[in-house]
Amino acid sequence: MNQQSSSPMLSRWTAIFREEGDVQTADAIDRQLACAAERALDEDDAESLSLFVARAKKYDGRGDYEAAADSFAEVLRIVDCALGPSHPQVVEHLSNVARCQLNAGFYEEALAGYSRLLRLVQDLYGSDDGLAATARYYIVFCQRCIRDVVGSMRLQAHMNDMLRQSQGQLAVAASARVDRMRGIALRLVARGRLAAAIRLHEAAIALRLSCAQPDEEAAFLDIHRYAMDLRDAGEPGRAAAVLTKLVAMRNRKSAWIDQGQQLGEALMDAAACLSAQGQQRSAQEALALADLIAKRRQDGGATEPA
Repeated sequence: MNQQSSSPMLSRWTAIFREEGDVQTADAIDRQLACAAERALDEDDAESLSLFVARAKKYDGRGDYEAAADSFAEVLRIVDCALGPSHPQVVEHLSNVARCQLNAGFYEEALAGYSRLLRLVQDLYGSDDGLAATARYYIVFCQRCIRDVVGSMRLQAHMNDMLRQSQGQLAVAASARVDRMRGIALRLVARGRLAAAIRLHEAAIALRLSCAQPDEEAAFLDIHRYAMDLRDAGEPGRAAAVLTKLVAMRNRKSAWIDQGQQLGEALMDAAACLSAQGQQRSAQEALALADLIAKRRQDGGATEPA
């Protein structure tokens, strides 16, 4: 019998059964061992095995454990198919697969590999074998790693919830403060203190946009309101400049979301500000573009970039 393919565990059982007079079971085990010894890799399998082993060792030596695990898994598949899943040669390759999966951070896959390795070693060599003790150790280690990962994910989710709540609270507080600043600015405008009102409007929009996403619709509306505040505070030129930037922002967003109506409104407001500043030609061009956008929306056509 091929010594490499024989199982010391099964051999001991054979001896025990024979000593107890159970010759039939002992003969069955001998036939099983003989059958396992007769199975061998053919020339093609041996060539493929050598190739994948060399590749796996190369990746393993580089520390690329994910690639090494894939190559060792292919080695294991070849041995499984050629020699059977319970063949002693499976032990080494299965151990390599599980080790590389563990090093790559694939704890669930490594746990499955070490669990299979433990069962195989116990069947072949008994529970007291050193490799069985190693497999048991790494089974516990993988289980602990999985618990740690799950715990970390839960903690991260909890922290994200807390962060979102905190950001929401900050946004609410900022919004309330912005509204107060605008209210004061409007009263300053009514009293004729335009310069102070404009400074408050600028501070309010800066605070509001610090809590907003760049493409958030509420941010666009706040920018539009800011431009109207500037216009009402006697700064049509600055209002027109803000509205021109808003038109560009609306135009970019219209590439994937219908912003035709909002784009048209921004253009008409910009035209009014330009007209108040004496820039009649620019005002007429803005109105013409707004009319074109409105007509195309009515016709169901796509809005072209402004």
